[in-house]
Amino acid sequence: MSRAPSRLALLLLLAAPSLRAAEPPLTLTLERIVSRRPSLFGTAPTAPAWSPDGKVLAFLWNDQAMPERQVWLVNRDGGGLRRLTEPASGKSISEVAWLPGQRLLYLEKGEIRRLAAGGGKPEVLAPAAGDRSALSVSPDGKTAAWVEDGDLWFLPLAGGKPVRATEVAVKPSGKGGGVYDRHDVELGRAAWDEELAPAWSPDSRFVALQYVDRRNVHAFPIPDYLSPEASLDLIRRGAPGEVNDLRTVALIEVPTRKLRCPSRLAGTSWPSPSPREGSCSSTARPTTRSTARCTSWTLPPAR
Repeated sequence: MSRAPSRLALLLLLAAPSLRAAEPPLTLTLERIVSRRPSLFGTAPTAPAWSPDGKVLAFLWNDQAMPERQVWLVNRDGGGLRRLTEPASGKSISEVAWLPGQRLLYLEKGEIRRLAAGGGKPEVLAPAAGDRSALSVSPDGKTAAWVEDGDLWFLPLAGGKPVRATEVAVKPSGKGGGVYDRHDVELGRAAWDEELAPAWSPDSRFVALQYVDRRNVHAFPIPDYLSPEASLDLIRRGAPGEVNDLRTVALIEVPTRKLRCPSRLAGTSWPSPSPREGSCSSTARPTTRSTARCTSWTLPPAR
């Protein structure tokens, strides 16, 4: 009787190769690409984006189950799967967006690059600079936008250099890393949630994105033993029952680059937009960059 479990385990082990051989091969479908469910194997596809004509889907993936993702394309009917970009020494592409004329914009090694959907040599439109993310393109295809070190940046796609559209970012209190060690004020990202990419108005005049303020969150001293000398690093984190940040919506008027806050988070005494004026204004500490300010405004009428 004692040998029965051992014999059963041995039979299952011997039968495993034949069972695996009988399994149908796994295929990459549109459902798997756009699904937000976690992948049980390999590298999950991310950042799906439809071409302007709706015929081709671009996404980031690695077919070798490695962490470094590249730009892939697939037709609407699920055929024509192909890799557009080539792997480059362990560097991963983190953002991709479509341009008019069957071209794509993507972020690799900190550079903003442009490439035709048919392939070819990529063109570097903006050299590597700060910590860039949340890449997007205006509906008219004339302007690219992204978040860099807590501020919004614009790039004229007809030619020109990147321009910082806002100056609201306030450097973090600490100097370490981790989920909570972020700018005291920044655009686009909260502590735990996914980063919200800039959302353009249909006429390309305005960009909406998240405005995050953490200056009223308590800063806890956390010991840092990884540096040559032990030190205390200040990390802003809400205590149980408290929030980790104040969030509201910020709108940036593209021609004037004015930052405006038409909404506010109710039930807080933090610096936030006024319900009448629609403004959020607060002064940063003397040890940080100048000020973080949202000017008051009235939303333009719908067209």
